[in-house]
Amino acid sequence: MEAVQNIKLEKQENFSYKEQFPEESGFVPAKLRLELSTPAPASTGRLELGGVGNTEIPEQDADWRMTGKCSNPDGKYPAGGKVVFQFSVLDRGKAPAPGCKIDYRLFSGPAPAGKNVVVPVPANGELNVEFPSSAPGQILCQAKLLDARGQEIANENGHPVMVSIGAVPGMEKFAPAEAEAADFDAFWKKKIAALSAVGLKPQLKLVKGNRNFKEYLVTCDSVNGKKLTGILDVPVKAKPNSLPAVVYFYGKGVNTVWPRLAYGDKALVFTPNVFGVENRKPWPYYAKFQQGEFKQYERANRDDPEKYAFGFLIQQAVRAVEFVRTRPEWNRRTLILAGFDQGATLAIAASAFLGDVTLVVADAPLLANLGAAKDGHRTPWPWFYQYGKENKLDENNAKFAKTASYFDLCSFAKRMKAKELYLTANLADYEAPPVGVIAAFHATPGTVKKQLALNPAFGHWPGPAGEKYLRGKLGLK
Repeated sequence: MEAVQNIKLEKQENFSYKEQFPEESGFVPAKLRLELSTPAPASTGRLELGGVGNTEIPEQDADWRMTGKCSNPDGKYPAGGKVVFQFSVLDRGKAPAPGCKIDYRLFSGPAPAGKNVVVPVPANGELNVEFPSSAPGQILCQAKLLDARGQEIANENGHPVMVSIGAVPGMEKFAPAEAEAADFDAFWKKKIAALSAVGLKPQLKLVKGNRNFKEYLVTCDSVNGKKLTGILDVPVKAKPNSLPAVVYFYGKGVNTVWPRLAYGDKALVFTPNVFGVENRKPWPYYAKFQQGEFKQYERANRDDPEKYAFGFLIQQAVRAVEFVRTRPEWNRRTLILAGFDQGATLAIAASAFLGDVTLVVADAPLLANLGAAKDGHRTPWPWFYQYGKENKLDENNAKFAKTASYFDLCSFAKRMKAKELYLTANLADYEAPPVGVIAAFHATPGTVKKQLALNPAFGHWPGPAGEKYLRGKLGLK
């Protein structure tokens, strides 16, 4: 069963995210920061951009507002059809002053589809930009607002007023560009067997509590003498065999994890730290790992699948679920894996090895269709390898491509054992490009009940749709 829906921004938890992009991404922002308040009206919030590639959610009391959308609300179009991007500009709630302009540029996949175009803003503040798509893929329109002198117009925070909107013509044809490793199953059977050979030996330390929750720091044994760590939150009134279990995986980067208390007394919640570091430590503690053991972990050892970090991280994700299964509060019926970014990738990958997962909620997962550039599409984080002329690979990139064939998200999606998948694809996303995410959705077996949520106006940040769906499954609004 498949369904596709459009996302409407309603509210979002406080969120702050910064990331450095390597040259291969073709996207080097100076600053990327999202601030939203909870609860919030549909149009409230602020996205500050020092580069382009994500959508500005306009501040209601800002002097300038520019919004964008597709003529088809979900951003789907037939391949070879006309894609229409619609922009709206307001100045203090009114149509803009005469002389203002929109500077926009279109992209087909990673490549510009022509030069920047500067056009006057119509008197009513409404502008349509049309693009005749010729093949299946991701189409982006990036736009910024200029004054009569051609200078960028800034919002109240001094940042350019700009928007990126995406569309996906021919999305039904999205598929992985490269084949998976011939011994993919044997490789992962060995990895999971190595994990199973190590006993859990969980240790829990009660560190915090109130009248509603008990919070525990968790440590479990794992492979290669490493530990799995995390934070477990147990409702005080929880009885044996009474609660659904939620395992929430955080996004990329070595840092502490935090409890997720948004589900109240409706769930047992575990937030694992797949790097195995201690949690709730001062920042210098994590900086040590970022510059040491896990420095550029996503790109280190790309020439050796046995040593590549995501082998360990996926083992850790499976171990996290194994730990939750031991908890007496779990009802033995509902087991939910969820996450954004790297966390979404781990949720899908772990579900390929676990038969009792009832739902996976994956928001903008990474590593989907790692060889996308071969078909002219944008490649996902961590921009694993590069093709040369005529799609040829040099010696190093050939090694990287071989390792990638064991870690492409599409291969894990193909083996999902979960009963249900709720997957979101953001159509203006550079790190988790929608072509790959949707290819993973298509790869999911027919035995999985699956839904795909699309949003043309989201870059790489977590939207509300997946969380709303998860909460609904727990009986929450």
